[in-house]
Parts: sequence; C-alpha cells; structure tokens
Amino acid sequence: MPRKPRKNPADPPFKTQKAATIHLHPKSAFFNQTSTAPTLRNPKGWVDKTAVPKQVGAYASSTTNGPVLKEIGGGHRPPLHWTMKMLKLWTLGFVALLSLSACRQANSADAPPPAALPAPVTAANTLTDAEKADGWQLLFDGASFNGWHNFHHNAVAPGWQVKDGLLVCADPANAGDLVTSNQFSWFELQLDYNITDGGNSGILYHVTGEDQPTWPTWVTGPEFQLLDNVHGHDAEPRQMSGWLYGLYQPPVDPKTGLPLDTTKPVGQWNHIRLLVTPDKCEHDLNGVKYFDYNLYGADFKARVAASKFGRPPLSTLGVFAKSETGSIALQGDHGAISFRNIKIKVIPEK
Repeated sequence: MPRKPRKNPADPPFKTQKAATIHLHPKSAFFNQTSTAPTLRNPKGWVDKTAVPKQVGAYASSTTNGPVLKEIGGGHRPPLHWTMKMLKLWTLGFVALLSLSACRQANSADAPPPAALPAPVTAANTLTDAEKADGWQLLFDGASFNGWHNFHHNAVAPGWQVKDGLLVCADPANAGDLVTSNQFSWFELQLDYNITDGGNSGILYHVTGEDQPTWPTWVTGPEFQLLDNVHGHDAEPRQMSGWLYGLYQPPVDPKTGLPLDTTKPVGQWNHIRLLVTPDKCEHDLNGVKYFDYNLYGADFKARVAASKFGRPPLSTLGVFAKSETGSIALQGDHGAISFRNIKIKVIPEK
C-alpha cells in the first residue's frame, strides 16, 4: 500500500514510530562488555524488520541491561557478531596468504641454484672449431687407415682393424707396428687408449729407418710405454704405463711408496698427452704430469748411455733418439689395445 504523504515536510518521518531499542549480546566482540544481559533476537538471529524504522543510520548507547544499538532505518541485517566473525576470518585468511608467500620466498632464497647444464660431449674422432683454429689435426678419422701403414710396408696387416670408430690391434701375432705416413718434428700429441688384460704396447716418435728392413721402430724412436700395470708383462725392471721406456719414470707416490700411477683399470679409457719440443718433452697420463726431459740435455744423454740403447749392438748403430723428425708409431706386436681421438698439433720451431 502506498505511503501517505507527510502533512508537514518539517515533521520527522514515521512520526508515529519510535526508534527500536535492540539489546546486543553482552559478550559481543564489538562492545567487549561483561554484562550478563540476555540478547534480544528473533529466532533466526536477524534484526526484526518491523521493529526498526526504515531510515538509514545507527548509533550505540548503553542501558542498565547492557549495550544497545538504536537503529534509525533498517532492513535485513546480519547480527553484529556475525559481521565481526567474518571480518576475523578474512583477516586470518589474508595473514595466511602473506605467510605462505613469505615462506615461498624464503625457500626460493635458500634453495641451491639450478645445476648448470652439462657441457656438450664432442663426438669421438672429431675436432671442435676451437681445436681447428688452434692448429690441431686428426691422425685417425674413425673410419679408415688413411694416413697409416705398417712399418716397412705400404699396407696394413690384418691384425689391425677399424671397428666402431676405434683403431684396434685385435691380433698382435699378425699386426706389427703402425706408423704415420707423415713425419713430425715438434708437436703435442693426444689420444685415448683402452688396453686389455695383460696388454703391452707403446707410442714411439721420431721413428726412422724404413729403408732398413731389420730395424724395429724402437731402434730409432723413444717410446711412451703403454701397459696393463696389474697383469702386463715386460722386461725387468718392468716398464709401466706413461714411462719413457728404459729411461725415465715418475716420482714415488708418498701414498703408496711406489712410482706414481694414474692409470685406470683394464677396460676403461686412459688419456695421454705427449709434448715433444727442442726445449722440453713431457709425459702426462690422465691429466697428471709424470716428468719432463730434454732430448739434448746432459741428463738424457747419460741415461741413454747407461741403458740398453747405449750398449752394443744398438750403441754401434748410434741412431737412437738422434733424428729431429720422423713418424709416430703405435706398437702392435705385444698385446691387444684400442685407440681413439688421435690428434696432433705441430709446434713451429723457434
């Protein structure tokens, strides 16, 4: 039903109605009172719409029965303690979100940095662009005997095989020594080798005498010995992997009381580095320097004179370690062995 217009605009609205007095619960969080006055509510807990004049606004006062809220206007409103509970829940939720964010940031700060990506693995028997620019060249292409032949022969004996990217001495009884077709004076040589149980081999340099059918490679070329240091057999005293055969050996390892030995077990790949220059030659095995020497030094000459190379018949020939250039040889008549990543960098003479 439409409302009747007010007779006098100055009269307050709903003249016949009085502001309802609503007693709030004495333990309301909003008022924080200790009174035990009962709460006056309707059964559903909402403010009685008919008991409140329909004007906007409210103010609080106090009576002997506890705090009251005088409503001016009204409508359906939730009880005040519900509103406070909702506000409290929203506050707790917001604090929880802040705490979770802080924990995540802390964990992120404490977490170790992500692991670096592994360096790319270079394929076997290849050179990187940096190595090519630095003057390295491959001596074995992983697919053929190009650049190699048997000493004193133009072909390769059947005891040598190219298999799965490896240069393999598979049958030492029918192999013999391989030599490079090119000759080298001063250089750095690197390669990997994998020796078999009881295996014995070597790398020789400055090898000459192909026009002498009776000369083996070791008559002229110093030898970087390769051996299975556990079961390999050799002349006494036994010459171990990495030694300059019959002349130099690494210092004593204080941990074992024996000459330094960095070789890996049979079946694993070992890496060698052989440096040959007019000023210094150096033997490294698996990244560890064994020793160095000078081909023209007094110490080298004294050692040669005291070895089998300084006694007849070799001393009569007088050709051991005398040439400043020659082929590089892989010994193949003592035991089965595999090679890969054979590369060389020529060092210009100063």
